Amino acid sequence: MKKAIVFSFVFCLSFFLQAQIDNENQYDVNFTTHQNDAMFSGGNDSMMAYIWNHLKYPKEAQNEGISGEVQIRFDVNFDGKVLNFKKLSNIGYGLEDELIRIVREMPLWIPATINGVKIRQQFILSFPISRYNMKEE
Repeated sequence: MKKAIVFSFVFCLSFFLQAQIDNENQYDVNFTTHQNDAMFSGGNDSMMAYIWNHLKYPKEAQNEGISGEVQIRFDVNFDGKVLNFKKLSNIGYGLEDELIRIVREMPLWIPATINGVKIRQQFILSFPISRYNMKEE
């Protein structure tokens, strides 16, 4: 009797395992996606030039001689608008706020796409700011 139960169990298990193998092969599909990241019109060089031309060194930072790498995060929406700003660095003295201000005022971005469908994408921007390369407010 025990042999019959063990045999039945092994027999059923072999069918189950074979079904699992067949299901894995059934979905073995190779496909390519085309993804384009969000981009400021004209690319990164144009974006950096735009920031340099519009960013002003805050009085607070100027008085203290503060400088550093300012980092912010924001989303580029499927319509090219920038939103959901967050400060990632903590230099203070108005530097993060100034970078957010200028990015918020930028013209529309080219949105990210996957297979031609526009999507929202998160973007992290690092920008060096020092009193030697900034216009005073």
